[in-house]
Amino acid sequence: DTNDGEDLSAFNNLMIYKKIDNNQVQSIKITNRAEDNAGTYTFERDKSGEMRIKGHENTAFDAEAYAYLASVCGNTTTMRKISAEALEKYGYDEYGLDAPQSTMTITTTAGVSHTLDIGKEIVSGNGYYVRLAGRDAVYIMNSYVGRYILKPVEFYVSPILNYALTEKNYMFVYNLKVTEFDYAENGTPTANLVTALSYWDYAELHFSAVL
Repeated sequence: DTNDGEDLSAFNNLMIYKKIDNNQVQSIKITNRAEDNAGTYTFERDKSGEMRIKGHENTAFDAEAYAYLASVCGNTTTMRKISAEALEKYGYDEYGLDAPQSTMTITTTAGVSHTLDIGKEIVSGNGYYVRLAGRDAVYIMNSYVGRYILKPVEFYVSPILNYALTEKNYMFVYNLKVTEFDYAENGTPTANLVTALSYWDYAELHFSAVL
């Protein structure tokens, strides 16, 4: 049986909310609070229908990894629902949901939003306790929560040192800077210069030396 907006999968497994297909996703916002992956980032669909990282729209990301994230957030099939008796006895603290380590909000193209809090990992290591905001219930979702929701944005970004250079255009590069970014919990970046290279024309240098 289902209640409070729950649904059943094709295999009759309990889902926290009705399945959201990838093409129905408008945005997915992740806020992680653990020290090793703290930060907030959002995948958002632009006017052309393409998914982008909000605030970094030109940054390439791993489409396959994002597809898994969208599947985990949109297909909330559960392993088990904690009984009302157990929840009343132990409270949210027992499941790490009084101060969740992560919060995920998925919004559909129709404007419907669902927010999940992620609590402790279960003892067996193959799932996490989760709670839907506004619903007095705790569920267990599988370990894909840890693999894709509990990740910093760097996990998704495709590493590119610089835009592609060819034999025809490399000589037009006059300055190259390598910058490292640290992100605060609210997503605000702090830039730290790692190294910088500047182009000097050999002919000009040689001429100056002769003079």
